[in-house]
Amino acid sequence: MRWALHGLLAVFLLAGAGAASAADGDILTAKQAYDKTEAGQVLLVDVRRPEEWRQTGLPDGGVPETIHREGGLPAFAKALLARLGDDKSKPIALICARGGRSAYTREFLIKEGFTNVVDVSKGMIGGHRGPGWKQSGLPTQTWQPE
Repeated sequence: MRWALHGLLAVFLLAGAGAASAADGDILTAKQAYDKTEAGQVLLVDVRRPEEWRQTGLPDGGVPETIHREGGLPAFAKALLARLGDDKSKPIALICARGGRSAYTREFLIKEGFTNVVDVSKGMIGGHRGPGWKQSGLPTQTWQPE
């Protein structure tokens, strides 16, 4: 029993180590996302609901493009592609509240052929994985409904 637990622990540790190193280029901290957005190196897309934009504001330099729209993720991808001038290779950073929706959306976009998508892993408000945009003291902008 003891050896089985040690073996199982080793499998989890190896799997976790591999996942962490493979994902390094797939995520950004809030500060990294801010710096890349300010430098014009990435389009920062806030995928949250309009109510959330109203509550916390948008990340400075970010654009509001909700995944919670009629038509779901396919409609989101179409709207995003229009913002990108139909170029699926342009760099995109996705942000949500805590990192769950942005990670899921990133995977969806990759399956749809987008080739340069990263996740702002701790989102706007952060959580158990660490501080997000607001906790990091990064600037926000007020959301203005169109």
